Amino acid sequence: MLRSKIHIKRKGALFAVLSVFILLAIGGVIAFGSDKSIFSNLFQLPTYTAEYKEEFVSPNDWKTCDETPKTVITTNKSNGKIKVRLSYEEYWRNKENTANLPLEKDGETLAI
Repeated sequence: MLRSKIHIKRKGALFAVLSVFILLAIGGVIAFGSDKSIFSNLFQLPTYTAEYKEEFVSPNDWKTCDETPKTVITTNKSNGKIKVRLSYEEYWRNKENTANLPLEKDGETLAI
């Protein structure tokens, strides 16, 4: 009689574990299958598209401390207004355009 009670308890525990596993598997399949979110544009905001073009002519006889203008033109291709923020970074490149060269050497500025 004692053996049958233990046997029934084991079957009950096994049934409970299998039930939890099956429920988790079904929940995972449902979650994986419904992993798409579709949001509507509630505020009706326009899409923004902008293009930019750089105009820079490098002189053949470039000298230290010469100023050479560079023009950046931004064109708004969308219906809405846009604001443009420009920034620049100074660096010199080697002839092959593969490495940045230092702008200072021994505490002296090589380029301005």
